[in-house]
Amino acid sequence: MGDFNAVLTEQDRINGTPIYENDTVDFKEFIQDCNMAELRSVGAQFTWSNNTVSSRIDRGVGNAEWMLAYPLLHIVIMAPYFSDHAPLAIVLTEQQSKRYRPFRFFNFIAEHAKFQQSVEKGWKSINKGDHMENIWGKLKKFKQEIKKINTTQYSGIGDKIKSCRQQLMEVQEDLRIQRNSNELKQVEKMIREKLEKWVLIEESVIKKKSKN
Repeated sequence: MGDFNAVLTEQDRINGTPIYENDTVDFKEFIQDCNMAELRSVGAQFTWSNNTVSSRIDRGVGNAEWMLAYPLLHIVIMAPYFSDHAPLAIVLTEQQSKRYRPFRFFNFIAEHAKFQQSVEKGWKSINKGDHMENIWGKLKKFKQEIKKINTTQYSGIGDKIKSCRQQLMEVQEDLRIQRNSNELKQVEKMIREKLEKWVLIEESVIKKKSKN
């Protein structure tokens, strides 16, 4: 983050000489070669001025790892006051309240029937920007789809286990009275399988959290 003394787009200067593609190609190639993308910014459009020409030559760039680690990250372009450059401030956690939770991928999600469809939906999403920014956008969309599966299908695992155990206890009580009921035996088998599934998922979640 800072003064790169170079423009990136044709809109990065006003009241001066026009910007052509040759003026931006070196800076664009530098960002792409470093696997970077420009960070989102708020505030004034231009960061430097001599009271006649205004340009955007100060900016922040980051890689995909940063963007995924800090999804709310952005650059604030502040008032220049006595300088010809506007100071920049990077915001990492201002909007990340205590409710923000880091993204964790659990292996059992890959076994869900809609997992493959969600992967394709996220990866085929159309994004604007350079190559790295496009990949970041696809990963962000994929993460949203996976979170949706996790929230709708796997939330409240403890309650699901408790419910299964209660159902199993009731069915086994009925089997003591109706020992030869094939229907009850089949129900007991189904509940056992469901209980085993949720217990294994809970164990997987606990192991994952313990490593972080």
